[in-house]
This record gives sequence, C-alpha cells and structure tokens, in this order.
Amino acid sequence: MRPDGVNVVSLGPHARRSWAAYRESLEPANAVGIIALPPQDYEPTRWWASSQGVKVTLTELLAWLHECLFDGGR
Repeated sequence: MRPDGVNVVSLGPHARRSWAAYRESLEPANAVGIIALPPQDYEPTRWWASSQGVKVTLTELLAWLHECLFDGGR
C-alpha cells in the first residue's frame, strides 16, 4: 500500500515551515497538505495585540524567509 499524499498537523504560524519542509522531501511522489491548529496562548486573529503573538509570528516569519532564501535551493 502506497499513499498518494500526507497531511501534516502543526501549530499556528509554524505550519507554513512544516509544510514546506515536508513538501520539499516528499513531492512530487506524494502530495503534502497542512492542518494548522490554532495557538492556545494568544488570539490568532489578533496576534499583534499580545507580546507572545508578535514574538511567535515574527520569529516564524523570519525563519520561513531564511528557509526560502537559503535552504530552498537544495
């Protein structure tokens, strides 16, 4: 039995990087989907209104940009 695809479950803003990493290693043989669970320590629709939301979102944004710029050309 060989799956046609996988779904990755990740937390909040980290989901984009998780999806990109799995996609890079599994596609084109397998389609990769993502299920992003909402964070529990801040309101995700108003992430800018809390220090934790800003910290997590901006950290993940910078990490994702780094991944795109420096690790995406493997």
